[in-house]
Amino acid sequence: MFSKLPSRTHTSLIRSRKSLRCRLAGGYTMVEMLVVISVVALLSGISIPAMQSPTGAASLSTSAREFSNLITLARSEAIARHNVVRFAVATDVKDGSNTQLRKASLWEWNDETQKYVQLTAWQKLPDGVALEPVLPEYIRSAGYAQADGASVRGDYVAEEVGDSYFTSPDGETRMRYVEFLPSGSARIADGANGKRNAIFVLAPASVNPDGSLLYHQGREAANWAQVNVDTLTGRVRLYRP
Repeated sequence: MFSKLPSRTHTSLIRSRKSLRCRLAGGYTMVEMLVVISVVALLSGISIPAMQSPTGAASLSTSAREFSNLITLARSEAIARHNVVRFAVATDVKDGSNTQLRKASLWEWNDETQKYVQLTAWQKLPDGVALEPVLPEYIRSAGYAQADGASVRGDYVAEEVGDSYFTSPDGETRMRYVEFLPSGSARIADGANGKRNAIFVLAPASVNPDGSLLYHQGREAANWAQVNVDTLTGRVRLYRP
């Protein structure tokens, strides 16, 4: 007896399976490999900048929170100690450490010495973050400033204006400050200007090629943090674009 011959459909199915096994055993062709490499390279070029940007924004946000927390601590210490406590930022550092506008600490008035003594160690901002040296123009066009113009009206604490500064006991560091009274209210440079807000702006910064000074953003910026101190109440408020 003769066996039944396979149908044409069955034969085609067997050939297709053999062809698939051959292709799997042989791996990718050169053309397929080049296509895969091109796609991976394209996706990498898109994704890396996207990951770097949030990282920088997160660093600035963290720095701004820590900065504002230190200011709040100055107010709390002034109330608890029934004394004047200054939140001071270094605007001129002579030890070559390149930390001007990048470090802050608390200072308490001492009746015996008639001087301010350091209450906390210096707290430094990350290398890529610094205070703007003057109140930048770009914050005036921010959404929060357009909604409330009072948010950008006040004294810019870090600005080199007049003699409203004091120096460390060793004379190596000159500082600008906002000081808190036992009542919890605040004032800038002994109330010289009397404006409602004491303002700080933190922004991305870089170091000059000679490693000497930080340069800051000018008219335009995509990322910054503004910290305001209400001098009437001493409360701290943080703004982000």
